[in-house]
Amino acid sequence: MHSPIVLRKPLQILLLTLLTGAAAFAAQWTSASSGLAGSVPAITALVIDASTGSTLFATTPSDGIFRSSDGGASWSALGGIAAVNAVALDPSSASTVYAGASTGILKSTDGGDHWVSMGLAITPITVVGVDPLTPSTLYAGGNGALYKSTDGGANWTDLNIGPLPFGPGPAFTANLLVDPFTPSTLYVAAGNGLAANFLKSQDGGQSWNVIHPTGDSLYGLPTNPALVMDPSNPSILYRINPLAKSTDGGITWNRLAGPISGVSGAGALTVDPQSSNTLYVATLEATAPCLSAPCISVYGIFKSADGGQSWSSLNATVPAVQSLVFSPSRALFAGTSGGVFKSTDAGVNWGQTNAGLSVLDIEVLAGDPVSPAIIYAGGNNGLFKSLDGGGSWSPLSAPSSMRSLLIDFTNPNVLYLQPSGASVCAPAAGIIDLYKSTNGGTGWSNIWSASPTSGCQVESPAMTMDPIDPNTLYLPYGDSYYGGFTILKSTDGGADWTSLGGAGLDDASGIFAFAIDPRAPTDMYVATDVGVFHSTDSGANFAPAGLANTIVDLLAIDPVHPGVLYAATWTSGFPGLYKSVDSGANWSPINQGLDQIVAAHASVNALILDPDHSNILYLATSGYGVFKSFNGGATWAAFNDGLTFLDVRSLALVRHDKAGRRGSVLDPNTLYAGTLGGVFKIR
Repeated sequence: MHSPIVLRKPLQILLLTLLTGAAAFAAQWTSASSGLAGSVPAITALVIDASTGSTLFATTPSDGIFRSSDGGASWSALGGIAAVNAVALDPSSASTVYAGASTGILKSTDGGDHWVSMGLAITPITVVGVDPLTPSTLYAGGNGALYKSTDGGANWTDLNIGPLPFGPGPAFTANLLVDPFTPSTLYVAAGNGLAANFLKSQDGGQSWNVIHPTGDSLYGLPTNPALVMDPSNPSILYRINPLAKSTDGGITWNRLAGPISGVSGAGALTVDPQSSNTLYVATLEATAPCLSAPCISVYGIFKSADGGQSWSSLNATVPAVQSLVFSPSRALFAGTSGGVFKSTDAGVNWGQTNAGLSVLDIEVLAGDPVSPAIIYAGGNNGLFKSLDGGGSWSPLSAPSSMRSLLIDFTNPNVLYLQPSGASVCAPAAGIIDLYKSTNGGTGWSNIWSASPTSGCQVESPAMTMDPIDPNTLYLPYGDSYYGGFTILKSTDGGADWTSLGGAGLDDASGIFAFAIDPRAPTDMYVATDVGVFHSTDSGANFAPAGLANTIVDLLAIDPVHPGVLYAATWTSGFPGLYKSVDSGANWSPINQGLDQIVAAHASVNALILDPDHSNILYLATSGYGVFKSFNGGATWAAFNDGLTFLDVRSLALVRHDKAGRRGSVLDPNTLYAGTLGGVFKIR
């Protein structure tokens, strides 16, 4: 079930937006991240420029792409792109880079500084390959399909790679190899969650044959397959999970013993480009079946000097490895769960090389309702506070990850923090916490803990504050397995909680958003996986309010006209926005100008309205930045001038009221965006 990260706060805290005059069009986003701390991301793939070895790209599906121009000594995040699964370089032009992302195939002609879409937005792209002899010929694949372009990505043809194995589960394309000496020879690994096919084409993808290791049945194949080619002898192939070797281009296979007893697979494998018999394997496997004995993860890098017949241990201190690659200078790089590691002595010794390899990843933003200079930003790296409008930030002692942050609009020193984390349903699995600060975030106390034996919180939205009484808080609570959902309510700032019922939500297996009528707080709406529901009695009873049998994961209410609602839906991606002007009785699509993100099924993460000019809306997206509407959603336009990171996770509008304007009625308000690369603001 999709569970987006969404910023939802009382409309008093969302505050005002930019002015609608000419100054708003001239404004640009600027970075406001000084002092924010980041974390080292997990690296799933490494690609090295084979001509010099000085340029490297490191990818992570959730945290974008990083580039090093000095052989891995330092890194920088590349903006304008999000959720990167694969990277391929044009061997004839070091500055031409292709990226497979959740938004399709992207191309850069300046080494990754700027990117343009090259289509295939219908599916997340997980593999990319370039013909080494004819670089205008490209391959890209995802969701069990493979596509080919012969004009540098301008046009694509679907290569029918044949039927996938039977069984449930989403199709995926996990691996693509192009023979460097005979580029018409291709290998693809594709599957559907239970099994996988390894396929070979010798005519540039026009026809395919399924190749399997000897003795494997269809369902005996791995669910996470990968093929590795010997760079000096393309007829030699290795398959991981489990380990197997072919010396005749995949016609016949022999199983290889794993480097550890009971471990038959690998997290990554690479072949020494100067010695076909020298292999390096990184393991991350279970020493015993997880269903019959405890899973014990084994980490390590191992070396074979005899083509995989025997192994010796090199290093057990490097974290989980998902990528192993050699540079032209024979340095060995590992993409791991702890960033990038490098060895210059054939894997005997390793050192981290993570300078600049950092993700800020701001998931939550909240502006002080009294002082427009005070703003809070938080994510997986903790909570930070700025006293100068984002000019500088200081860390606060708070949980390291968070789902929402609420501020008492009558006393800004009072904050409520809801941590993020896995849902809890099983006994002894953990507890659900809420935290409160009465001193502006300096100290925190746990105001509520829910034992998993008394229910669980599944796919629930952020806690919500009553728009009139800040001591009144609401929290949807429960699940579809333990009696449905209820609405918990506190009237004393979280000290005590009571259940309001939530009758009518029994068919929902997830609540994703929660909106309260700012004029009549007993009137509220929830967005679920089966549509929108409306309560007129403070959550005791709910009735359907449109978009039935649809996953609705964002919900906003017009503060001036409470009968006007906005909703974002989800169907394996973002299919569009909807608007109702009659309290949910009828809904109409409002997607003019959003065609690209609808076609790409990109995630949308926040939707907010200007409380004083409610026809002005802002939409935060993953990979496409911020969109703005001046006419109640009838039309949308990108609002990204100066916004170098387009993976926008959260938005906050900070109002510069008359007291803060120092007498100037034209002082604009500030819009903040929380992104993968930190905080940006625009006035």
